[in-house]
Amino acid sequence: MQRLRVYDVRVDGRLGNAVGICQSDVKGYCSFLNASQRRLLYAKEASEESWWGTWAEIAFTVTRAVPFFTAPREVARLELVDVCNRPVAVQNQFFEFLRFGNGHLPKFFCQQNRGCFHPQVLSRNNVPTFTDLTSPPQYIRIYPTDAADVNKGVVMQGTDSNNNVIYSQLGLNRITGTTVYLDQPFVTVALSGSTAPLPFNSITGIQKDATVGVVRFTQVDPTTGKRKQGITAIVSNKGQHSVKPEAMRQMIEVVSYPPYLELFARQTSEGWTTWGNEVAQARRVSCGQKGDENGNRRTVERHLC
Repeated sequence: MQRLRVYDVRVDGRLGNAVGICQSDVKGYCSFLNASQRRLLYAKEASEESWWGTWAEIAFTVTRAVPFFTAPREVARLELVDVCNRPVAVQNQFFEFLRFGNGHLPKFFCQQNRGCFHPQVLSRNNVPTFTDLTSPPQYIRIYPTDAADVNKGVVMQGTDSNNNVIYSQLGLNRITGTTVYLDQPFVTVALSGSTAPLPFNSITGIQKDATVGVVRFTQVDPTTGKRKQGITAIVSNKGQHSVKPEAMRQMIEVVSYPPYLELFARQTSEGWTTWGNEVAQARRVSCGQKGDENGNRRTVERHLC
């Protein structure tokens, strides 16, 4: 079925007769159709055909080398996508398996003397993490951000270093995955009843108890101990210009070792070196003497934070 055009609606005539618009009134038709589309976009009655309570525009950066992105959990679904100022079709996860479709994607679309297929977006459904583990196997370390969440349970599901599905015992039941209980400052995932860290080749699922604060998951290299944060997006209320979200500072402290430096800061932070023009004046220090045009000596001060 082809996309419906304003011309088609005018020629059909039923809409014009119903709302009292003459067929020659192109402006009137466009105004009515735009208002109708706007009401449909904001309609709460649309239920599962719309966003959870509202809709928003979100910009994602993708490249030809890495042509995918993971939307944050606040996004229920992608309704419409624009790529380089061009609207692009959004296809569901079954599109690649249609009898007369293009087959499983991605493929090498551009071929000599044949041109390129039009770009399209393929929905891959839900995933447990924003990014896959890099250079597996990796240990998984979990950091609760609120002391009230200590001893709450987390089930980590995936494959071990031999690509075998991880199973464990929870009471009298055999479960897929292994259960760990949160502790501060962190807990490293191990098999139930063991303290030896369990290497993961992949993560296929994460289940946890309801928590008061955010729970952060990081991968840890078994050889070097280097950590990598699994979170790539932070949702925070908008603050003053140059004021960084506290969640960003907490994430850096989780995945990196001190010293910490914040540029263009507007306030000081414990354990951080801060550089900026609006921090406490007490942090200003003298950095020497300099003569003016009359030969007089004066103290020159520099903001270090």
